[in-house]
Amino acid sequence: MLRRFFLSLSLLAAIALPAQASIETSAEHGLTVSERAWRTQGSKMFVELNSRISVESLIRGIIIQSGNDACVVVAEALGGTFEGFVNMMNKRANELGLAQSTFVNPDGLPDPPGQLMSALDLAKLSRHIINTYPDLYHYFSEREFVWHNIHQQNRDLVLGSLPGADGLKTGHTDAAGYGITISAKRGDQRLILVLNGLRFPQYKNDYFPNIKRAEEASRVMDLAFREFRSYPVLATNQVAGSVALAGGVQSTVPVTAAKALNVTMQVDSLAGMKTVVKPDPGVKAPVSVGQKVGVLVITAPEFPALTVPVYAAQAIAEVGIVGKADWRRLWHSAASRRLPPASQAVRPAPNRSES
Repeated sequence: MLRRFFLSLSLLAAIALPAQASIETSAEHGLTVSERAWRTQGSKMFVELNSRISVESLIRGIIIQSGNDACVVVAEALGGTFEGFVNMMNKRANELGLAQSTFVNPDGLPDPPGQLMSALDLAKLSRHIINTYPDLYHYFSEREFVWHNIHQQNRDLVLGSLPGADGLKTGHTDAAGYGITISAKRGDQRLILVLNGLRFPQYKNDYFPNIKRAEEASRVMDLAFREFRSYPVLATNQVAGSVALAGGVQSTVPVTAAKALNVTMQVDSLAGMKTVVKPDPGVKAPVSVGQKVGVLVITAPEFPALTVPVYAAQAIAEVGIVGKADWRRLWHSAASRRLPPASQAVRPAPNRSES
């Protein structure tokens, strides 16, 4: 079910991080703070009107301080306008396969309404940031940022309290409740957790809810590390099975995944894990190496089915004209062997009533 997640700052960061160097080059003295950015409410970096701020400082203000005002400064620089960056966000979300997300502003505030992001999309986005920008991911683990002598702690209080935790982002609105997306790595295993909808009506400010949110996230992540493991399914270039092929010199083609494949599931689910190769509709020769020809479906008890594209591991040529003629000749030869010669054809029995 799609729920309200106002953690769009993560997507803004995913767009801003790779663009950091090019923006810094084109804006040597930083980005200018517009009146719209300066007036933005909610959690703030406390940017000053008409001041110029380096992109790196703004990124820290966004990630560490959840600065909505800093979001608008970066959005206007990257998108040309506030609205232009919203279009960029939706386009980038589509490119990343975030099918359950809609963006109407870059800061995640509930006005205007309509900003939606699912837990699954947040997990996908987090994985993208971690895997694609390993040299920039450190911003998410910084505990404090000081701007204009204003010290603000990272609202992700899981940092420093949960072994292996190294980011990502928190969020809160009245509609969505308190939410958090965290990642932690222990040994070779990395897990990503998304929580949302936490509510603490007994408290009148954010101080204790921030603590309670971190405690719940740490509890669930600890449980995940105890109960879940990563298991290998396919090694690099390992054949996963075969797909039936029409019109080829071979009737099947072996298939592999694009890379080594591991799945994370509960320990008790492993014994019931099954893999099935399903062909794409109408697969026929010729087939080239690397051509997508189907999917590998992985199922297990208490595990959401995982579908992975598979590709031809071998080139299969189409049966040529000569080959087709040979098949026709063989068919006619077999058919002629089944039919009796004309001289041995069965004649109708004589009519015994005739004299």
